[in-house]
Amino acid sequence: MANVCLKKLRTLPLERDQLLIRYRGSFRVAIREHMVNQRQIVSLAEQHKLTAYDASYLWLAKQLNCELVTLDTDLAAAALVT
Repeated sequence: MANVCLKKLRTLPLERDQLLIRYRGSFRVAIREHMVNQRQIVSLAEQHKLTAYDASYLWLAKQLNCELVTLDTDLAAAALVT
């Protein structure tokens, strides 16, 4: 969430106050940690030309059988074909 907030702050500097309020609201989201398979993540990243960071989200969504919500077009496209 911090990375998303930072990107938005850089691209929308006039919305800084509102972005920071929303970011602080994200702290209320329950987060659970999960172990990931690094080998499979590297394979997914290579196969779909993703960062390892994005491939981790893709891998985890598949493992948990849940929807991957993203605004990243490359990651969304990879989610459709895996």
